[in-house]
Amino acid sequence: VSDAAHEIRTPLTSLRADLTLALSEKTCESSKPIIERSLEQVDRLDQLSRDLLDLSMLETQDARTRFNKIGLVNLLEELSEVHASAAEQAGIIFQIQLPTKKLYVQGDKNQLYRAVGNLLDNAVKFTPAGGNVTLSLCEENGSAQITVEDSGIGIPVEECEELFKRFHRGKNTQNFPGSGLGLAIAKTIVENHRGEIGLLPNTERTIFFIHLPLITDTTR
Repeated sequence: VSDAAHEIRTPLTSLRADLTLALSEKTCESSKPIIERSLEQVDRLDQLSRDLLDLSMLETQDARTRFNKIGLVNLLEELSEVHASAAEQAGIIFQIQLPTKKLYVQGDKNQLYRAVGNLLDNAVKFTPAGGNVTLSLCEENGSAQITVEDSGIGIPVEECEELFKRFHRGKNTQNFPGSGLGLAIAKTIVENHRGEIGLLPNTERTIFFIHLPLITDTTR
């Protein structure tokens, strides 16, 4: 609660200052950019509140009651269409590497979509034009391994252990929008699916992985 209050207070302080300034302006034209900036802060607060609510629900509900058999190849194909479009608009090369073999897990499709989607959102957001993002899936030791790799701004070594903590934002990400809850939400979802999420060691690229236990094709 203390962390959440701190994160909410910052945009509220900016919002109050901007609205006070807008009131002092004598024309609509001069107050317009201030109001536009205020709306950006409102959007940030809205996203923060929704992320907090989602995280709270994920941590307090037994998600496994809604688990079904899910084909990961189909899920990632569907997910990649959205992010490939965003990458193209940002001038980023988007690649997807999927196996010909169907891989299945027991889980909640919407939650897994959200977890992998959060990783892809970050990959596209933190990769400059001309860079590349790769989504891949393979089978490894009876588990499905999903990786999201990018050639973006990278993650300082000293911050790797803090990545999945709530509200953590890297020193080199302060100029990018975000609530600091995306990775925490992804971690909660993956752990609810008895999986593992983490960062692979690599000095040149950022590579996140998700491991999920596989089920057989005949499992219902």
